[in-house]
Amino acid sequence: PSSRSEGDDVTHLLGLRKFVPPEERDSYTTGGSGIVKFPSQLCQRTEEIRLQNTNLADWGEAASDVMFTEKLHGTSATYIFDAEGRLTHVCSRNVVRAEDDSVWWLVARRLQKVLTEEKTREEFQALCPVVLQGEICGPQINENLYQLPQPELYLFTTSGLEFNRHTRAQTEHIARVLGQPVVPMVADHVDLRGLPTKHILMDYAEGQSLLNPKALREGVVGRSNVVCRSKFSFKAINNIWLCCH
Repeated sequence: PSSRSEGDDVTHLLGLRKFVPPEERDSYTTGGSGIVKFPSQLCQRTEEIRLQNTNLADWGEAASDVMFTEKLHGTSATYIFDAEGRLTHVCSRNVVRAEDDSVWWLVARRLQKVLTEEKTREEFQALCPVVLQGEICGPQINENLYQLPQPELYLFTTSGLEFNRHTRAQTEHIARVLGQPVVPMVADHVDLRGLPTKHILMDYAEGQSLLNPKALREGVVGRSNVVCRSKFSFKAINNIWLCCH
């Protein structure tokens, strides 16, 4: 329809099963010079392996203490700060974003504004270098499943450089310093040793969203509390949610 603009979500109008918004596409370039790829030499991408492709038996003791956080249905973001607390990279899932009016830079400028306060800046600098990774949810992002009034970054992990992922407690501390929310905790200290995949899906992935109880939960992300490395993590998608989306 003429009332629609480029980039609008017309999933329902066209009877499509999945809409990939502009912010998730990998065609972003800077002045025609080509795609600036995600800085994989500095941190892990925000992509988890599916539970069905994970052999938990290989985890050993790492599977004895696992936390489950809600997998939010938004667009992923990565923000990298150097040792001085300066923002050096603003990234979507696969690329570095040049400064623009996108949701990634809207959030970036919000973070930079928070860091203009001297006490906050000093406290944050003491935690740097740091990588912030999370899901941006809000208006015009995947139908705004959680009915948020504005785009919001929900942190799901933080790390230093060279892939040393922080504990949940460290991530929550950084979130408090910056005044950012974290993804909801579904369950913590779960022993997955010997637990069948179907039980993980039924007990943790299925259910309603903790952000918006009227919406289905997309699923969960499981991460070991014993070994804080990306190798020991996975995503489990709610099968009922998949049928509806």
